[in-house]
This record gives sequence, C-alpha cells and structure tokens, in this order.
Amino acid sequence: MKTRYMIFGLSALLVIPVSGSLYRITQMVSGGPVTPDNARFFELPWVLVLHAGGLSLFAILAVVQLATPLRQRAPRLHRIMGRFAALAGVGGALAGLWMVYAVPGQFDVQWPMDLARIVAAGLIVGFIANGICAAIRGRTEVHRRAMLRATAVVFSAATQPLYFIPILLVFGEPESGFANALLFSGGWGINLLVVEWIIRRPTYSPMISGEGFYGHI
Repeated sequence: MKTRYMIFGLSALLVIPVSGSLYRITQMVSGGPVTPDNARFFELPWVLVLHAGGLSLFAILAVVQLATPLRQRAPRLHRIMGRFAALAGVGGALAGLWMVYAVPGQFDVQWPMDLARIVAAGLIVGFIANGICAAIRGRTEVHRRAMLRATAVVFSAATQPLYFIPILLVFGEPESGFANALLFSGGWGINLLVVEWIIRRPTYSPMISGEGFYGHI
C-alpha cells in the first residue's frame, strides 16, 4: 500500500513539468505563437523538443519501472524499458547542453544559469552511464543506486514548483542569473539529499528493498 501511495505521489509531481513540456513541444512543432518568453527557443525548436520530450519520457518510464515488479516478473521487459529510458535521459540531457551553447541567454549575467544546467546535465549522463556499466557487469545494487540518483536529478523539474511558486508569489520573479541558478539547482539538490538519505539508511524498509520500491528500479 505504501508503494502505491509513493507511485501516486510521484505521478502527481510529474503533472506540472510534463504538461509544461507537452505545451512547449506543441508550440515548437506548430510554429507559435511566438512570445518574448519563448522567442529565443524558436531558432532551435527540435533541440528543445528532444530536451523536454526526452527527460519527460525518462521520468515517466522511471515511475513505471518503480510501479511494477518488472525485474522479478518480466526481466526482459524491464531491460527493454530501461534501455529506452537511458536513451531518452541521455538524449534529453545532451540536448540541454546544446541549448546552453546555442540558445541566447535571458540574463545580463548568464553564466550561473549555464553552469547550473551543465552540472545537472552532467549528473544525469554520468549517473545513467554508471548505471548501464554496473548492469552490464552484473552489479545490481550499484545499478539501482545510480538510476535512482539519475531519476532524482530529472525529477528536479517536478520539485522546483513546490518552492518556486511560493517564492514567486511572495517576492516576484527573480531577475538575477545567480538567484535563478540557485532556484534551479535547488530541485535536484533537494532530491539528491533525499535519495542519499534513503540509500544510506542503516536498514532498508520493505518499501525500498527486495520486493519493494528499491528492488524495482
């Protein structure tokens, strides 16, 4: 029952970022409308589609991998879905790196946001690569932990609205590249802290070990 609540919670968290990604993808594919907020993306529409679509697909597949005992009951399906998730995650992260280089910045001091995005993309690619290498070598525990960390970074887009919206309502939209970089990095920073706390607990609960949450990654 606890696992069901967790899966429902993760799915609910994805509603805002996935809906936003689908909306932005629809804008790019349809060619408009062009607004001051999205005009800078129209020079590279398909890169944004790959970035938003790839990371959204990775997040959705990650929830599916957690929701069902694929590893025990359908290991082949688990591996196939894992490969699609890895390709989507790496593709989305690399597209994000290309956007840092090719898409015009939005702040007078842009490098803090660029650095934050580079670090986030590097973490996603690094964790997924570590997870793939561990799976190939049969190091299941290392694989699980690496993919859980990659999921934590990707889910930063779901965590950010939880604190960004209250800050926006109280203080207004931050105009500084430093402030936006801190807010952007806060999502995956918080998620990684939670994941490391789960991983390093002295004893795993049934929800995250063996037959539960942790065993289904």
